[in-house]
Amino acid sequence: MSIVNLIVKIITFFGSAFRATVEQLACRGRRLIVEDVSYFSPGKLCGHVAHEMPRTKREARVLCVRPFFVNLILGLIILAPASFSLFFLENYKITIFILYWIGISLWTNLFPSHIDAHVYQSYAQASHMRGSKFMSSLFGFGAKIESTGVTLLTSIAASFVLAQITRLILPLFYDLVQNSGV
Repeated sequence: MSIVNLIVKIITFFGSAFRATVEQLACRGRRLIVEDVSYFSPGKLCGHVAHEMPRTKREARVLCVRPFFVNLILGLIILAPASFSLFFLENYKITIFILYWIGISLWTNLFPSHIDAHVYQSYAQASHMRGSKFMSSLFGFGAKIESTGVTLLTSIAASFVLAQITRLILPLFYDLVQNSGV
């Protein structure tokens, strides 16, 4: 593990530990034996779940896709109001900063480990199902950039874009509620 990756994992330990928890639950749901879980230990891989090799493509997909979408959606739910409050309402309360940090840490830790991504890519290449190659390429690329710490920067940049989108969508909801008589 590089120094930059270690620093990013320390900063975003919440997302790292949460992703490991979701992956461990996915392993248990697929009845895969979990050998070791490292939620947060700087000497080892942070947020890493050592488990037996997935037996099917479905198991490999679940181990990559489920933690990805749980972190993505939960991060979106937390980060949308936090980034909007921070960047447009200039609300600098500690709770907003904490929510922003949680959302960023979830988005920074979206992608699977290199090993899980590689296993999923192998299954995707062997079967010719639609969408599998795209997702396996996404997970492979994501695992590479996450190991360099770049996902922290991309998550912060995405939070700016999310704040802009929230700013555009919020008035539509406000007008809809006002016009519905609720």
